[in-house]
Amino acid sequence: MTRVLLQSNRLMGLIASMLLIPLLVYVKPILNIWLDLDHSAGIIVAIILLLSMYILLFFRSS
Repeated sequence: MTRVLLQSNRLMGLIASMLLIPLLVYVKPILNIWLDLDHSAGIIVAIILLLSMYILLFFRSS
């Protein structure tokens, strides 16, 4: 059971890492297309939310 849990945590960490980098790079165009948002404050908030969810994943799964 412990082995399965560790393997699933590693897999989720890998998937989260693979999603985080493109989302951080393309956050401005995504918000511009989706919400027609060009404000820098909204982009900063989106980056903070992405990073906080990424950190939460690793602290929750350990």
